[in-house]
Amino acid sequence: STLTSPTVLKEACKSTPSVFSGLISPVFTPFENNSINTEAITAKYAPELKIDGVSTVIVGFGEEGATLSLSERKDVIRTGAQISLKVCADISTQSSSELMELITFAESCGVSGVCI
Repeated sequence: STLTSPTVLKEACKSTPSVFSGLISPVFTPFENNSINTEAITAKYAPELKIDGVSTVIVGFGEEGATLSLSERKDVIRTGAQISLKVCADISTQSSSELMELITFAESCGVSGVCI
């Protein structure tokens, strides 16, 4: 179901068992010529992490997310959802409306989870 408020999200987190196990790694977002290099994520970076035994990646992690525009954050989430690993999208933000937009977007992309 769609998560529509912070209260619903909090309750969902309490009642939902973790889908993550194994080696979990936050990853950086590669840039080239002042834009996100999505090909580097899908064609090179993710396969190398899988070979190294990583089972889940956290995209947009930490301060990186705060430095990306909303559009760039969505690009990272969309690209992350296309890789062959479980993906947790860090959607931390100071804006509750942006948070809800990112939750809805991440859910529509099919990521395995979000962290706030």
